[in-house]
Amino acid sequence: PARQAARLDPSSTRFAGRIGWVMYQAKQIDEAEKSYRQLLEKHDSDHSSSEIREVMRDARLILSTIAVEQGRTGAAEEWLEQVLDEFPDDTGALNDLGYLWCDQGKHLKRSLRMVKKAVEAEPDNMAYRDSLGWALFQLGRYQEAVVELKKAAENENPDGVILDHLADACGKSGELDKAVEIWQKAIAALENQDDQDDQRI
Repeated sequence: PARQAARLDPSSTRFAGRIGWVMYQAKQIDEAEKSYRQLLEKHDSDHSSSEIREVMRDARLILSTIAVEQGRTGAAEEWLEQVLDEFPDDTGALNDLGYLWCDQGKHLKRSLRMVKKAVEAEPDNMAYRDSLGWALFQLGRYQEAVVELKKAAENENPDGVILDHLADACGKSGELDKAVEIWQKAIAALENQDDQDDQRI
């Protein structure tokens, strides 16, 4: 249906962008990346409408996600930097780039400012709150990190990576028994995910 819609209205970048999105959701990652790259090659120079620019932004965000999934961190950072060059207040890009940087121990003060801005825009977004907690952890501000990461883990089925981050922060804060308890929960949460973090934990 996405291809058919694009054929019916070849001038619509929105319809063209849906082709890559459908491929990505279907786990056809290489095909999705190719589709998004072709979309950018064809339309990225067009600044005639806000809709076109939004589609180009979305394409870059997905390409960044694909790069992260494939372990190409440098490429992921580059796509996000391009988004922020054009959309400096984009909360998703601020969070994602800030997290990538702090997770590698890079640009820590800047990454903290970025993820703080994302949390201020969407305070109930648990992924953004996790990024904030992890940035504080990487800066050695462990007590503050615990506060933010506890907020990030406040739901019925918290993400295993968030729990791992919280356990790390509790451990560094001297709450070792609590850390072990949370790590056990993290392992249980990650067991049903195709994630190597459970082995590390």
